Amino acid sequence: MSMVFSIVDHQNFTAHHKARVKKYKDKRYSGLLGKARWVKEKFAGMPTEANDRYQEAGKL
Repeated sequence: MSMVFSIVDHQNFTAHHKARVKKYKDKRYSGLLGKARWVKEKFAGMPTEANDRYQEAGKL
């Protein structure tokens, strides 16, 4: 039984994380400033708030 719960937990984590990341990216990279931010982050890396969203999703 624990394997089933483990699979379900993983699926819930993945769905929650993907939804939050999509919402975050849509908001962060919209508009002209967002496009410039996207280019900058391709070279400088993601900000810590992006990692914070991953950590938060892991608490489910």
